[in-house]
This record gives sequence, structure tokens and C-alpha cells, in this order.
Amino acid sequence: MNNKKKIFLMSSVSFVAATSIIAVAAACTEEQKPEQKPNQPSQKQFDTKSGSGSTVIRNDSSKNSIKFTVTLQSDTLGYNNQKHNLRLNVGSQYARKVVEVELKPNSSSSIRSSIKSTKVASDTKGDTKVEFSGLEHNKSYYVSAVNIYEDLRKTTPIVSNSYFANTTETLVVKTPANSDGSNSVGSSNGSSNPNNGFDPGQGQNQPFDPNANLGALLEHIKKQNELRQKLANRRPASKEVKELKIDEKDAYQKIKNRSFAIGFNSIDYAPEEANGNKINESIVPFNPTGTGWLLDYAWKNGNSESDELMLYMATNAHVYSRAFNAMKDSEPYKKQFPEYFTQEAQKQAKIDSFILAVPKKEASLEAILSGQSYDSKNDLEYFVNRKNDSALFGSDNQGKQITYDEDKVFENPKTVFVALNIFDKENNEKLIDKANNNAQRKYSGKDFAVFGLKVNYKKLKDKANSNDKYKLLLEHIQAAMKSIDADITKFSSKKYPNHDKGSLPYLSIDHPSVWIDEQKSEEQKLDKNTYNLDENTTSLNVESAYIAGFPTIGRKQMLWRNYPKNSDIPQDAFTGTSFSIGQPLKTVLDANSEASGFGFNAFVDYSSIYFGASGSLVVDEYGLPIGIYSSISSVNSETDVSKKGGFTYLVQVHNDNEKGPAHNLIDGTDRKKFPNQQKSYRQNLKWLSEQSDSEFKEFNKTAIFKDGA
Repeated sequence: MNNKKKIFLMSSVSFVAATSIIAVAAACTEEQKPEQKPNQPSQKQFDTKSGSGSTVIRNDSSKNSIKFTVTLQSDTLGYNNQKHNLRLNVGSQYARKVVEVELKPNSSSSIRSSIKSTKVASDTKGDTKVEFSGLEHNKSYYVSAVNIYEDLRKTTPIVSNSYFANTTETLVVKTPANSDGSNSVGSSNGSSNPNNGFDPGQGQNQPFDPNANLGALLEHIKKQNELRQKLANRRPASKEVKELKIDEKDAYQKIKNRSFAIGFNSIDYAPEEANGNKINESIVPFNPTGTGWLLDYAWKNGNSESDELMLYMATNAHVYSRAFNAMKDSEPYKKQFPEYFTQEAQKQAKIDSFILAVPKKEASLEAILSGQSYDSKNDLEYFVNRKNDSALFGSDNQGKQITYDEDKVFENPKTVFVALNIFDKENNEKLIDKANNNAQRKYSGKDFAVFGLKVNYKKLKDKANSNDKYKLLLEHIQAAMKSIDADITKFSSKKYPNHDKGSLPYLSIDHPSVWIDEQKSEEQKLDKNTYNLDENTTSLNVESAYIAGFPTIGRKQMLWRNYPKNSDIPQDAFTGTSFSIGQPLKTVLDANSEASGFGFNAFVDYSSIYFGASGSLVVDEYGLPIGIYSSISSVNSETDVSKKGGFTYLVQVHNDNEKGPAHNLIDGTDRKKFPNQQKSYRQNLKWLSEQSDSEFKEFNKTAIFKDGA
């Protein structure tokens, strides 16, 4: 063997000695990929950070054509859903560009041609995950090229790295010996497929002894695969109350009425390693973009004739990640909500301005074929609460219909709630994955956030009288508020599946908890009176999980829906493998933070709406909001909706050793149901409204909490 350094990435079989079969969350949206910072050695070399799981391909060979630094996010080649995958970073200069990796086999392989990965967009930091089909098992390959494309429609890369075998940059990859994918069980890198999930109602699984002999090992693998197959085949029927169901058109229209595209123009004030750790003081426009929806609203002092209105908007925590220090900069606030502020080194980070966009009235929600695109009717009208700056917004102005609102009919977002460290100290500590969370600031977290957006309603109405764009914005806000009012009446007047008939118009009993409850002894089951449970309306499943939002197609967001035309959509949404633990959250509200995921996610067929749809509202066949769209398992193109999409539950009524204590992200005030929870939208709003200098002091009497939070 020559003395040149080679790195072997081993996808080994791993078994977890645990009390249940737990698969870590399915592959998340590219905005959620972890940020790994490359080493910066003084000499040019192919470096490995020992034990860190990070590998950097560096420019130190004249044989290779290397134009940018590539960092591998893991020292393991993943294997999920019959495909191998590789996580990498191509640098922030190629953020939101499309990445393709080429592998070539070593001489031991029977195939000599280059094998290309899927083309996948990188996130705002240049992180991505590519997949390979057709790799042989128990064979070795090396990276021969990394290609960057402007977008998925382009066939010629804008830049490429090429690598030869047996150089100091050679990356040798060894694929696993097993073809059953069993090596991904218990993976701690967050890349397992939703089909490797678990049945939360299955009960305890006996841990496997790693010292057992080979025969016992093979028998264990066989039993695990049989169990997964059994769970995958179990698809219980949803409870049906025919007279209360709404049709598909009304479900999507409801989501459209409640939804807004959102984006942030923020200043990080963070050091950039690629620029000699110089502080970046520039505004980063339209980053990230995502989807939000109206959770609640309040008129000033509870007076509907007021000139001011507060919109309480929900989105993903990872979409809200760059809303830096969006709270009063004073000691009481920092003491109560330390996780919502940056560290001292980044204390000047802030939101410069905010983007709000709404769909056109004529936008279509009819199903189209996966891979096809909606026309320009599904484009959005954008509003930015600052003056235009051609140097800053030049690229974003292309293809978008933007109104720069210097009069500021809406202000910048103010943080109300981000689902970080929501429990008591003991339970927060238990949920932090200390083995894999190496950030300076460690949290437990769930992918949900609520912010307040103050609207000068009088100014908006005045502008709407003479400007059709402002009229569209006004009418969209009015439709969203009307939808909430209608839901409060609707769900408190009749008994709907998995709702307690209370005044909160959101899911009351999550489906994974019903699966858990099914296996509990009588004394451990949920109390029927406390949760208003009955045999007719407490369901393990939903017939449909409708999702619609604003993915970025090309350079602009468009209105899009799940369940494409001519798809073999199952009668009911969930199987025993649909549920997984919440995903880790990187750099939310601080460049050096990481939150270990808790709670349940659920994955739904034909729902892989592209990046930008993160944060979308999910409703069932009754129009009941059941969660928030947060992840996809995989995607082949911007318009591919044929894969699984995942959403985050906003409530969990059963305690779970792995998923955490019972909680309700909207209202965790019920001490009997949620004794360990300390923070939620309602709990935070109550504290904020009690502060004499709070923006929310006059906006605490809301649509869903009429007497005040």
C-alpha cells in the first residue's frame, strides 16, 4: 500500500441496545442540514478531523482540478430505502445551488463507468445530501467529481471539481455488506428513512446483545426485518364521521386562506471562516424563505375597531432560525428566554427587514402530475417593509412581483415562542443527545415557532383603496382571520375525531399517542374524561393529510399542494412505520446552537413539496389542523411530489421515554395533562403581556384566548 492517505467511510451494521425500536428522524429539508465547519490547516492537504465525522477535500494536487472546498458531513455512507447517500458541504458561496457527486469504482468492482448521484439543492449554508442507485454491496469507490449547477433545469455545471485515484485527495468509499438496509437501524446521524421508523404502540423490544454469536446475530436481523414488515403492512382505518367531513377542494382552500410566504433579510454579525474569520455585517436577503400561517390574532386592547392588529404567525423553527434577537433587549427577557438570544460574540445580529407574500385569488389548487408545474397564476405578490436597494435585491427582483413598502404597513417579526427547552430543567437535560450534540449551546427542540407581526391596519386599508396589491394583502389577512373564527365555532360545537371539543381549534390528541395508548394496560391508558375520548372519534389514523405551501421553484415561490394527479394514494395516511422522533435543529437563533429533537413527526405519501414549503399547515379530512410541514424523505426535482413528506405534531398527550414528556406547543397550561411543560405559545404570550415594556401588552386578548393568554 502506498503512503498516500486514504479515508474509508464505513457503513457498518449497528444495533441499539434500547427498550424500543427507534429510528431517528427521516431526512429533513435542506434548510435543516447540520453545519459542519471545515478545518483550516496552514498547509494544503487532505485532512480528516479525528473523531469529528468531518472530512475535507483540499486543493493540494496538480493532477486534480479543484476549484472549491468540499466538506463531508459524516464519516459514514448512509443506506436507506435501497439507496446509498452521502452528506457534504460545498461552501456558502454555492448555497442554494444544485449539487451532483460522481463516484468511480476501484479495480475490485465489476463496473468501470462513473456513477452519478441525484441532483439535490444545497441549503443556505451549502449543506446537502445526495443519493446513489446501483452501487454494489461490499465494494469500494472513490469520488471522481463534484458538480455544481445553477438549478435543476441546467445540464451544464457552473463549476466542477474532478479527482483522480490514488492522490492525497482520493476519497475511498466502502459500501455495506448487507442489502437489507439493517445497518441504518438506530442511526444517530438523523438520516434514516421514514420506513425505518417504529410503531409507537408496539411496546418494548428486547435489546440485542452485541456479544452474541453470528447465528444469533443473523436471527436477530431476521426478526427485526419481520417486525418492520409487519408494521409497514399495518394501516388501521381512520374513524369516519361522514357528515362532518369536508371535500378536498375546501381543505386546500382553507390552507391557502391561512398561509403566507415569509422571508428574512437579516444581518448575522458572525465570523466567516472562509474569509479569515472576518465579521459579516452585510444583509443577507431572502434567507431563509419558507411558509407561515395564521395561528391566532389580536386587535389592540381587544377592540376590533382599532387601527392596529397583531398577527400571530406559525412556522418552522428552522425557517425562523435567522430571526436574531427579535425580542426586547433587557435582562428580564434574557433571563426568561435565554435560548431566543444570540451569544455575546453575535449580539449585534438582527432582522433588517421582513418579506411577506400572498397568493393571487386565481391561484390554482387543482391536482397536477408530479413533475409538472403550475403556471404564473400560482406566483405570489411580495411585500418587503423597506425601500428597494438594487445592489441588495438585484437577483431577487428577477421573476418576483415585489412591492417595497417604505411606509411599513407591517413591522418586523417579534419572537413569541420557539420550541426550544420547553420543559423543566431535568427533562430538557434528559432529551439532549449528548453523544451527538457538540454545539456550544445545547437544547432540546421541536420544529415550531410563533412570532408576532404587528400590522397598521388603518394604513393598510387606506393603501388598499387605491392599490390592488395592497387590496390583495388586506383581503388575504381578513380571510385568514375569518378562517380562525370559523374554526373556533366549528370545532367547539360538535365532536370531531381526535379533538376534545374545546375552544382551541387544533388537534387535541395526536395519533402516535393513540397508538401508544392501544398497548397500555387499563391503569396506564389516557383518562377518557380528561381527554374527552370515545370509541367513535378517537382515531389511530387520518384518511388524508392535506398540505399546501410555497416551495421555491426556480428563483421564486409558488403555491403548491401535495397528493398529485394520478397517484396511488392510500385509503388512510399512516402505517406503523409512519412515525419518527423529531429532527435535530441546527443554528436556530444563534450560530453556535443545536437542539436535539423530541416529539413525533409523521410521514405521508405523495407529499414531498420542495424547499420553501417548510412551515406549511397540515389539515385532515375534517379541516382540523393536525401539524406543520417540516421535512421530506427525498426529492428528484423541484416539482417532484411523489415521495414522502413529513410534518411535526403540535401536541403529544402520552409521555414517552424517547420522545419526551406530554406537551402542547400551543397551550401547555393544563398541569394535569402537561405537568413538565413550562413554555408554549400561550404561556410565553402571558409572560410577555405582563411586562410593562412589552410589544404584546396590548395584544393579549386573542381570537382563541378571548379573556387573555
